Amino acid sequence: MTPVIEARSITKRFPGVLANDEVSISLERGEILALLGENGAGKSTLMNVLYGLYKPDEGQILINGTPVTFHDPRDAIKSGIGMVHQHFMLIPVMTVTENMMLGEELTKGSAYISAAIAAVVGGVIGYMLGGPGAPQGIMAAVIWVLLSAALLGIQLAGIKLPLSRTLFGTLAGLVVGVIFELVSQSTGQAPFDFPIWIPFGVLIGLLASVRWLDTALVANRIRKLSSEYGLEVDPNAIVGDLQVGAQQRVEIIKALYRDAEVLILDEPTAVLTPQEADDLFEVMRRLAARGVSIIFITHKLREVLAIADRIIVLRRGQVVGSATPAEATRESLAQMMVGREVLLQVRKKEAQPAEPVLEIHDLVALDDRGHRAVNGVSFNVRSGEIVGVAGVQGNGQTELAEVVTRLREAKSGHIRILGEDVTHDPPREVTHLGTGHIPEDRHRHGLVLAYPVADNLILSDYYRDPFSQGILLNEPSIVENAKYLVDQYDIRTPSIFTLVSTLSGGNQQKVIVARELARQPRLLVANQPTRGLDVGSIEFIHNQIVAARDSGAGVLLVSAELDEIMSLSDRIIVMYQGRVMGSMPVAEATREQLGLLMAGVEAESRSAVHAAA
Repeated sequence: MTPVIEARSITKRFPGVLANDEVSISLERGEILALLGENGAGKSTLMNVLYGLYKPDEGQILINGTPVTFHDPRDAIKSGIGMVHQHFMLIPVMTVTENMMLGEELTKGSAYISAAIAAVVGGVIGYMLGGPGAPQGIMAAVIWVLLSAALLGIQLAGIKLPLSRTLFGTLAGLVVGVIFELVSQSTGQAPFDFPIWIPFGVLIGLLASVRWLDTALVANRIRKLSSEYGLEVDPNAIVGDLQVGAQQRVEIIKALYRDAEVLILDEPTAVLTPQEADDLFEVMRRLAARGVSIIFITHKLREVLAIADRIIVLRRGQVVGSATPAEATRESLAQMMVGREVLLQVRKKEAQPAEPVLEIHDLVALDDRGHRAVNGVSFNVRSGEIVGVAGVQGNGQTELAEVVTRLREAKSGHIRILGEDVTHDPPREVTHLGTGHIPEDRHRHGLVLAYPVADNLILSDYYRDPFSQGILLNEPSIVENAKYLVDQYDIRTPSIFTLVSTLSGGNQQKVIVARELARQPRLLVANQPTRGLDVGSIEFIHNQIVAARDSGAGVLLVSAELDEIMSLSDRIIVMYQGRVMGSMPVAEATREQLGLLMAGVEAESRSAVHAAA
């Protein structure tokens, strides 16, 4: 069977980096292919080549056995390739339907409507202006109808124009209007002293070529695709109001709307809750059953073994192996990814908690819509322990972390760090007290993407010794610090002067972790610290967090990954709808117990259920 898509010996270079080194992969119709690899292995680069975002330096792409060349994503889309990026490409203020139409605003029906309106207006009003029954009136009606028909023909034929369609139509109307006006003036049959045919020609040309958005037609197609593939989406919803899982469904529908036969999903579960990830897998199975081929990029080994038909592993830009889920184990895949044995379980000794470093009492905070996201929360974190906050994403954990680090204002309650009330202090004061912060959104709160790696490694302390001398930066100290941290934290970058925006997501996260832990914080707030990272990076960051705890830091860990919460934490609290549902030592916690608390089931209710059983 001919593969639906094939990459042969793809090589892609960037300054100082060989991202893909003669990579060859193929994908069969209806197959789910998992592409594994550590951060910076070249997975996303390869997919960007297949999607037309990058041009390969060497190698060949084949669609159904035929060699193709993609100059941009439009060529890839026309060949039936769709891609859902890790960071969604949607306009938040637009509706689902409007997002769907971007780049394809005009349909054949709307071209007919535009031409029909122009023909009616041009024919009737031109006939009246030229004189009903007079030769000029008849000629005017014929000319404007013919102009409308000509512009319609150009649209339907798909003729490429040197100008935009609307501007071309307007100029065509202007030219015809000028000619008709000159003829009218020379024959003495002009209806007015004012050259009326010139603006009238512009009007007809504009009407014949303007885009008329048929949102109802697009909305109906979205509903049909939603029903056909089990992707529940409201076409009239504002994208910015949707949960992350729903936004991802919009991206998938957007690809299917453009008749994608190959769907590339780049880290699709990195921003999803476990429940949303399970829903996505059901969608993927339905798509594959209907003949859609899927390339699934991920770091999560459990997901690969659950959903993939075949697995290909990249390491340092090369294919190092392939397997099927029946042949592979989590341990074998992890070793293939990083080239060494990886500990998938966190090894840590028993915690030795001491005095509180963080005390929260009756804390209330609002979300961006003004609703209570944190509702009367009270707990503490002690030196030498890791307190994990479990819960389905969207139940106040993000707002809690932001209030503690002073990125969000508290409505009421108290926050004490090392005994000092910081409830209304600015973020810099909290940092001075010895607080480190690994934020949930690394692009928004953790990095300055336009800065090099070296500068991002001093964002918390750039104004203090040894990085600052009065109003001047101490460049030798900044360079020395960057070289040391890049080496210690295995940050893979061509240079410390490389823009951090060009690094892979995992290496961007390592920059943040290195910066915050190098300061030896007394309190570390780690919000989704390993989201989107490979197993090797996860192992490294987990070990660093445990080392910080063993050095006497208190750690507040927020994670949507229940496995991460249970393996790292010494004590677990569960949040639901902004409230703490329960707190327990990790030794007493079970997945079933935590799952019920995450669903909002009170301890009394659980007891009643067990009693009834």
